Amino acid sequence: MCKEKNSKPRPFMLQSLPVCLFVGWVLLMVLPPFALWMLRSSWLDDLDSPNVQAEWNEFRDDMKKQSDRSGPVQHKIPKSSEPPLRVWLRDYFWLAVAAWGVLGSALYGFFSIAVVASQEQQDCRLHSLYPRIKWAVTAILINKLCTMK
Repeated sequence: MCKEKNSKPRPFMLQSLPVCLFVGWVLLMVLPPFALWMLRSSWLDDLDSPNVQAEWNEFRDDMKKQSDRSGPVQHKIPKSSEPPLRVWLRDYFWLAVAAWGVLGSALYGFFSIAVVASQEQQDCRLHSLYPRIKWAVTAILINKLCTMK
């Protein structure tokens, strides 16, 4: 924080920065989970089709064949009889939303602290330069006025 007794009022952009950061955080917390929630039912309907299940079964059979081969890479047979996206959307959706909230808030919190700190530091630099700038501008104006005659 800038420790100056006669500091000028902060510009509107700096005053509204915390509000803007809060609105950004709310949008970050609400919009992606809401979009995922809206798309979830249609994705689950698409994943319930027999074609998707047949592709998953074919993939599992292929992994069974490849796991019998000896070689540098051992393929594991997927344990789930359902496609992973279907299991994730059906069983672990709320866990993913909670992880989004926790991890997104932590990352956004650190980002916000960095932005506010850099703006405060920049504001302090401007306040410390203000008297010098004022005298320099005054000297330039006086010089221009004197040379105009």
